[in-house]
Amino acid sequence: MSLEVKPLTFHDTCLLHPGMEDRDQIRMYMVFGGMPGDHLQFRGSTFRDVVERTFLAEGLPFGNAVRARIGSELGRTDEYVSIVRAIASGRERLKEISDFAGLPESTCSGYISDLEGIRIVGRRHPMLGATKRPCYVIEDGLVGLWYSAFGDLRDPWLPEDPGSRYDMVSGRIDSYLGRRFERFCAEWLSRSYVCDEIGSWWGTEEDGDGDRVGADVDIVARVSETGVRMTLLCECKFRNRMAKMSDLETLERRMRSLCDTGRPVIFSSGGFERELAALAQFHGAMLIGIDELMGRVRAPSLLAPPPASGSDEGDRRGSVQVRADLS
Repeated sequence: MSLEVKPLTFHDTCLLHPGMEDRDQIRMYMVFGGMPGDHLQFRGSTFRDVVERTFLAEGLPFGNAVRARIGSELGRTDEYVSIVRAIASGRERLKEISDFAGLPESTCSGYISDLEGIRIVGRRHPMLGATKRPCYVIEDGLVGLWYSAFGDLRDPWLPEDPGSRYDMVSGRIDSYLGRRFERFCAEWLSRSYVCDEIGSWWGTEEDGDGDRVGADVDIVARVSETGVRMTLLCECKFRNRMAKMSDLETLERRMRSLCDTGRPVIFSSGGFERELAALAQFHGAMLIGIDELMGRVRAPSLLAPPPASGSDEGDRRGSVQVRADLS
């Protein structure tokens, strides 16, 4: 007999913060995952309240706890922390990380493997021809938030009021949570559909001036329903404002060069502008809003027909069900 202990699901963690609004519930899960101890330790009426009282308190005491989280199972904490700092600052390749940390690439590679072993660091899974060279990300949401938003702060330089401190770094917090939202949406897809493979694409595309610039697709998922397989290419928007038609057009432009039979999906925590909601079905696109993410509305069938003409269901729910491309 064996007992397997697994993290709580997103909906289970919501029960630990009954007064929080939807987006704050998502923020809490993106940072603390399914670890009940963290959710019980970091409590508050809002996500901002939790951050102000815990992360931005006088003396920034939580920095030592995050450092200990890395060093508790590993020696040479300074070297491991420098690697985490490098990844948090946007350095994703081995050479970039080793240069930042001041370590030989072979040594740095071994340290990264150690961090992967304790799930502090992970790798992006390449799809649709994205480079196979490792591209590293911070796996641990709490560690990632600290070193992305607060790691370079020094208490003597900060205002005394925690609210003013939060305002100073709110842009960093939003940027970090925007990246974590991709992971949250990937988990939602895995729960909602049969996923054979899930990852992302990154590479370059030509801009309006003819120059090659960096580009990516947040999520690429190969899914199936009743024996029909399809590829979903997803854009993820975690923000208060609504997703626009231009977001879908950008995704479609990348799809044309990557996947002939792909189907576009837009995740948006802020809803969808009327034009996008009205035209999504004609583009074969699926829109996933806050009601679907919170589980109040079932995930749309990938094979479902579009709403009847004149129906306001898509606007009301924030999603549009469309017919799958079976070619």
